[in-house]
Amino acid sequence: MVTVSVVVPVFNEEDVIGACLECLVAQTHPVDECIVVDNNCSDRTMAIVESFSDRLPIRTVTAPRQGVVWARDAGFDASSTDVIGRIDADTRLDPNWCAALVGFMTARPEVAAVTGFDYLYDVPLEHRFEKRQRRNAERFADGREAFTLSGNNMAIRRTAWSSVRSDVPNLPGTHEDIDLFFTLREKDAVVWVVPAMLAAVSPRRFRMSPWANRKYRAAAVKTTRVHGRRRQAAFMMAQSPLLYTSLFIWWLRVKPFDPQTRTWRPWRLFAREDERASPMTAEWR
Repeated sequence: MVTVSVVVPVFNEEDVIGACLECLVAQTHPVDECIVVDNNCSDRTMAIVESFSDRLPIRTVTAPRQGVVWARDAGFDASSTDVIGRIDADTRLDPNWCAALVGFMTARPEVAAVTGFDYLYDVPLEHRFEKRQRRNAERFADGREAFTLSGNNMAIRRTAWSSVRSDVPNLPGTHEDIDLFFTLREKDAVVWVVPAMLAAVSPRRFRMSPWANRKYRAAAVKTTRVHGRRRQAAFMMAQSPLLYTSLFIWWLRVKPFDPQTRTWRPWRLFAREDERASPMTAEWR
């Protein structure tokens, strides 16, 4: 059976890191290693991480260069297990996530990397989204070849990471997870979707206005172009009006919603949202 580490890059995540690590503690198949990468935290994040040291096989790594991609790389490089998981500090893994990952990667040695199914938490009707994704996970249990990797819920074999690490462009204004996916595919690596790798993910991106999300979309298109997939990039650009319409609807649903009281508060539409945690290969602000 393969061994698994989970890498969690963090930058001032004191509000969410506790819940993230609690989900790792609750895994039915324990992780062999949890690597939390300190990317210049100045709040209580690392103190909270340290409080889990008697409940998780936790290690901390420092990544002084600011940015999620550099924190990811430092965590991946520090790992000593067969498979390296990668989640965000605000990801909440299903209790069977590690068991599903271990079972799949043991049975399918030809697969280099995997990504899972996810659903949003702290949104209206979140329990319906969760139930639907759980039904989908059962319905599509065999999974399929992946079209991308999602940095908030993925894993890669250490051997695969070693083989592509020096080839990932990591250019400014690109998405580190999509960048890694395309680099793997250029090496003819098999990348798979494992539906049973369920995770609840933050709606933080949907709290940003569609205008603010333009850089997020532009980064996805740029990453695709960097890897020579111009036709795919052009198709993505053609889809942009539909995407921004969808983002606008989600913004109206999610931004005014108060997850603590489970009520809408219209004034929240005008509250400033923290934009500093970006998945793009750039400096975190």
